[in-house]
Amino acid sequence: MLDQTDTLDMSYSGTGLNILSGLARNGVQTSLLTVLPENPVGHAAAASIRKLGVQDNHLIFKGSHIGTYVSFTYGSSPRCF
Repeated sequence: MLDQTDTLDMSYSGTGLNILSGLARNGVQTSLLTVLPENPVGHAAAASIRKLGVQDNHLIFKGSHIGTYVSFTYGSSPRCF
């Protein structure tokens, strides 16, 4: 359970970012236009976007919410809730 763990790994992704990062790895200049929350989570997402080689000059920081998908792994089989 989430409240029983000592660590939490976060990954910022989505179909659009997956496609853009694949193109960037193949030499195509890419940029993402999206809105991220104006908080540490939003800025961590922006840093993750930059690490993937996608330009972040069109990011907008506004609000306090980011969509989430949680996947828990127990042993060797992932479980999604």
